[in-house]
Amino acid sequence: MRIVRVQAIGFGPLRDRELAFHPALTVVVGANESAKTSWHAATYAARCGIRRGRGQPLQRDRDFRDRFTPWDGGPWRVAADLVLDDGRTIQISQELEDRVDCRALELPRGRDVSGEITNEGVVDASVWLGLGRRAFEATACIRQADLLGVLGATDDLSEPLARLTDTGGTDETAATALTLLAEFSRTAVGTDRANAVGPLRRARQAVAAAQEEVLAARAARGEFDERAQGLADLRDQADRADRDVELVRAARDRAEAVGLARRVQEATALTESTAVLTAATVADPWPGDATDPIPVGVAAPPRARSRWPWLLVALGGLVAVVGLIARSPLGVGAGVVLALGGAVAFGLARPRPVGRPPARSDGVPDAGTAVAVEAFDERLAAQRRLGALLGDGDLADLEHAARLAQEAAQRSAASFTPAQLDALGPDAGLPAIRADREEAALLLQRRVQSAEGALLEAARVLPDVAGAEERLAAAQAELERVECLQSVLDDTIGFMSRAQERVHRDIAPLLRETLVRRLPAVTAGRYTDVAVDPQTLAVRVRGASGQWRAARMLSFGTAEQIHLLLRLALVELLTADHDTCPLLLDDVTVHADDERTRAILEVLREASATRQVVLFTQEESVARWARGHLGDLTHPAGAVIDLPRLPPP
Repeated sequence: MRIVRVQAIGFGPLRDRELAFHPALTVVVGANESAKTSWHAATYAARCGIRRGRGQPLQRDRDFRDRFTPWDGGPWRVAADLVLDDGRTIQISQELEDRVDCRALELPRGRDVSGEITNEGVVDASVWLGLGRRAFEATACIRQADLLGVLGATDDLSEPLARLTDTGGTDETAATALTLLAEFSRTAVGTDRANAVGPLRRARQAVAAAQEEVLAARAARGEFDERAQGLADLRDQADRADRDVELVRAARDRAEAVGLARRVQEATALTESTAVLTAATVADPWPGDATDPIPVGVAAPPRARSRWPWLLVALGGLVAVVGLIARSPLGVGAGVVLALGGAVAFGLARPRPVGRPPARSDGVPDAGTAVAVEAFDERLAAQRRLGALLGDGDLADLEHAARLAQEAAQRSAASFTPAQLDALGPDAGLPAIRADREEAALLLQRRVQSAEGALLEAARVLPDVAGAEERLAAAQAELERVECLQSVLDDTIGFMSRAQERVHRDIAPLLRETLVRRLPAVTAGRYTDVAVDPQTLAVRVRGASGQWRAARMLSFGTAEQIHLLLRLALVELLTADHDTCPLLLDDVTVHADDERTRAILEVLREASATRQVVLFTQEESVARWARGHLGDLTHPAGAVIDLPRLPPP
């Protein structure tokens, strides 16, 4: 490939300008303010364009834009005519502002061949060279005072370098694979640093959080279980208190049943004795006049009234009712008269003493009377005691109550032993014991209710241990997946890195062979041997002393000269199976003395025999050499182009 001409339609200070190049060596001489560096940049932009990708532009692209957008406004556009090794003429047009109207046309047919060289959204002629714009910029396009920039371009050159020893015939090299694997590892795994946000860090954080959640849930469950056990213990205490109360109640029921049984026994005996006394008294009623005075100290005997007045009242009431039914006033009146007569007779009749012997006239009872009085008093006392025992009922009622009490006592005492009942002590103390135990049972019931309410509220907010454990299991499974993927990626990257190291070992001899041919001439014979690390592109040289020295630690001029040779070697090796790569150089001899400058120019002239070389310079020594060895565009060896100064703004 060679560049026929470049058009600066709008680029930096250039507007509608054109520059043509010799197919071999072109030396473009320009003093300050002649746009020499702008022409160098425009030539690069016309061939390679500016990356159009997602996200923010790269810093070097932003710097390029800031420096070379048109000074007077207008479209930012360049164009170039190229001739490929296969004879095709290509016209490339680059719109640099929005990078939309970028195309490559094959002349004279006008066939669009942009698809052959599209790279990062725009056409890039360096694809025909097997490089890409970044690799081209790192090797064949040298900006002013940037010869050492090749040392920072190892990432851009890794794929082209790997292809040197790739026998697969494709671009899928170890470097490409490593780049893809590293990118995939960053997005699919990431690192475990404190500030990392990748899947690995998130998975480990999720596991830690899930573990804390499980521990907290288990602790809450343990505390809840302890409180539940405390409630169960409290319920047991309340049950025991209730049982103590039931024990007292059973003892009370037993005492009541025993008391009623005794009352029944006593009432039965009194009933029998009272019946005997009553029969004896009735057999020997009061002698004498009922009007005799009752001796002093002797209670008045009961007196019986006659029953016939009651019969008269009842008969009168019956006659009156019949008269009312028969509507006979006479019958009603007769009945009323009979009833009133019976009532008057009842009021006038004197009671007749029953069952007590009369006293003598002097008030002192005789022996028979005394016995009778004693018997009467016994019967009276028995009757009174019997009345107290029976109350408002009779003996049958009392016996019924005693049976019910006995049944109740048996039911309440069914779960207790007699020893337990006897241990409570005398029956008289049961009420006090019952009051104390009922109070204690009530207090325990209140505590149970309070604890139940608190436990119910705790259960409402109790963490789900099973759910937390499931989330922990899921987080651990995800972490295991990511760690497994990390292991696979690490093994793969290690394998590919070892493969890349083998590639680098194969490249090193090729670079050395290319460099060592030119090193003595460029360094005036001071250094004769060279070694290159293909992974870092670090160069070491040695001379007659045999001591190896890092090239970048030498004088700045010598370091630049050595790295210029490194770039030429890289271009020759990287583009060997593609179109011939032109060289675009800007002031590459600025730090060289006259002898080394001539040596470098001779190297460039030698290189121009097989590839196009365009050298931009402001050095008078370079201009003199060019004028002595080159001519115009028709000269077979090359041409010299003098750039005029730009008009003042």
